[in-house]
Amino acid sequence: MSEKRTALRRIFQFSLAGLLLLALWFAGSAAGYRNGYRSGYLHGEQQRESAKPFFAKYSLYDKLPATYDPMLPDYTTFQPILNQLQENADPDSWLPAGGVGEIVTDPRSAEIVVYTTKDTHEKIVEILAAMPNRRNLNQSSSTGSEGDGSEALSHFGRGPSN
Repeated sequence: MSEKRTALRRIFQFSLAGLLLLALWFAGSAAGYRNGYRSGYLHGEQQRESAKPFFAKYSLYDKLPATYDPMLPDYTTFQPILNQLQENADPDSWLPAGGVGEIVTDPRSAEIVVYTTKDTHEKIVEILAAMPNRRNLNQSSSTGSEGDGSEALSHFGRGPSN
């Protein structure tokens, strides 16, 4: 009978060791998933979200010459600013270069509407902020907003939620 007990004890000890190893493997796998795959997936989601293009409106009133009159719109006045934006804010992302980005001007309100990615919008804000104001800051603008372009990420349509 003692041999039978010894045999049962060995099987039980082996089974207990096996269960312990199985539990450790499961815990390690769960931690690996939590720390590895899941965080990598979430990082990828953030990258995909920032790569989605959306619309934003930018006021250029303070960047235009003081002689600009919104009642007599002139599209050519916008062209140097548009060229600077397209050359310095991700040049490959614009339609002429095969990208998805596009700029539409509204000369009456001295604004542009830009459709591009979040990263490019952030570069546009930086470029506009670095441009000198060409209007007298004491004079009120016809669009009702004076600024350096920092309000530019006011989204309409669809945009990332930040």
